[in-house]
Amino acid sequence: RYWRDWSSDVCSSDLIQAAPINGAVNNGTTGKPQAGVHITLQKLDQGMVEIGTAVSGADGRFSIEAPPPPADIPYLVRADYQDVAYHGAARDNIKLVNILVYDKTTDRGKVVLASHQVIVEPRQGRMLVSEVYSINNETQPPRTLVGSGSVKDTFQFAASKGVVQDLSINVSGPSQLPLRQTANEHPNGVYGLDLPLKPGETKVEVNYKLPYEESYQF
Repeated sequence: RYWRDWSSDVCSSDLIQAAPINGAVNNGTTGKPQAGVHITLQKLDQGMVEIGTAVSGADGRFSIEAPPPPADIPYLVRADYQDVAYHGAARDNIKLVNILVYDKTTDRGKVVLASHQVIVEPRQGRMLVSEVYSINNETQPPRTLVGSGSVKDTFQFAASKGVVQDLSINVSGPSQLPLRQTANEHPNGVYGLDLPLKPGETKVEVNYKLPYEESYQF
């Protein structure tokens, strides 16, 4: 004869399936918890799949019920504040996910180009060009730069004269992995990026090809 506590098994399964992801949203401009921020919990599964949503409370806290994230791929926590997306990673159901958001501004006075590097690699019939721009947002108190009115671009660059081929752009914001971006094309080889520039350093890497035979003038 033996006896098994089936209710114990069910409770354990339920706990595994319903452990909450907890987090807090703080405003880096005001230095206070930020209420009313829309939170989306996503997982990577042939694209970003939404698991659940929440809204931060008066103390900035939020909680979303979800299975534990895979050991090798953390969940992505997205916080939307003043039409700008901020992100954090949830690696387990134990640690608090802290997300820092900022008030936005259209004042470009404290956003500067810190450096610009150009790397060229000649090949037969074409030249591979890589340009890396480092942009510093030095606003005080810190704010996120956004476009305004008819000027949606927060950053513009000029590609070399000639027929630009296979243009690709990757942007790495403060504490973020590189993300692919699409540029707005303007006259005279000028391109613009309509993306929020958050406080700190943002790197923009531009890669393209140019027709090339024996010489080229930049």
